Amino acid sequence: MLLIGVDGGGTHSRLAACDGTGRIVARAACGGLNYNSIGLYAARRNLCAGIDDLLDAADADWFDGAAVGLSALDGEADEATLLQFCGEALDPARLYLHSDAHMTLVGAAGGEAGMVVISGTGSMGAAVDEAGREYAAGGWGWLLNDEGSGFDIGNRVIRAAVRAGEGGEPTLLREMVLEWFGVERMREIIPVLYAEEAGVPAVAAAARLADLAADNGDEVAARIVDEAAESLARTARALTDETGVLPVYTWGGVFEHSPRFRRRFEAHLARLVPGAPVRSARLRPEEGALVCAARRAGVWSEAFEQTLETSARETENA
Repeated sequence: MLLIGVDGGGTHSRLAACDGTGRIVARAACGGLNYNSIGLYAARRNLCAGIDDLLDAADADWFDGAAVGLSALDGEADEATLLQFCGEALDPARLYLHSDAHMTLVGAAGGEAGMVVISGTGSMGAAVDEAGREYAAGGWGWLLNDEGSGFDIGNRVIRAAVRAGEGGEPTLLREMVLEWFGVERMREIIPVLYAEEAGVPAVAAAARLADLAADNGDEVAARIVDEAAESLARTARALTDETGVLPVYTWGGVFEHSPRFRRRFEAHLARLVPGAPVRSARLRPEEGALVCAARRAGVWSEAFEQTLETSARETENA
């Protein structure tokens, strides 16, 4: 038996495959799967390419089931969405689609009550209570600014650079944005950002400039990171107010690559939800997806999950 778990992000996606005992046998990566941003065809193409690479790494030509977490979803995909996503390239009988937040929460909390806040290309919060009821907050997508996400931070960075060039508050971000996008004048970033292959991922990638500038004493950049972190902490508080659920697990590229953002998030959360514990996830989202795939295939057990946890640690950096 071969099961596949997928963490489908807005820019990058991770895949893992395991056998029927929970032993991870291969890992792979592919492009973003958020079809709200890149379209169904591109998302399907990216997933198919990732699955092909994963099967090659596992020396296999078949998989029994796959669970895919998508940042484009708030909950489990209905039949129409599943069929539309699969098209003619994927078998809907072997595919389970849910939100990336759900897979992240399964991996983080191991089926227990808890909350996860995600800050990657996009942002979202999800919680499950003691009765197994699921809740969501945030996750509004780039058009509504996805507060506390990489896109949100990158968007703020670029706007601050634009304002600085037109008499606004001075900031190191102006020159940094010019260099980052390889242009000499600020107006030259317009065709770069509006190019079909750029879009949301290009804006989100610029988020790292906020940390670089803030580390060099730039107050505008530091404020950008702080405000984004506070926005995500407010998402966590909204879920806590609704559910009473704790602890809070964190996940996503912004948390992973920006210690400043993590520090400010934890500081704001401590102010908004005093005493709220912040914990590390037990499993990565793609491994949480493997748990979901195993449950659907009828092979999940405590022994399966224990093997998965051990195998995950052994293969994480492989």
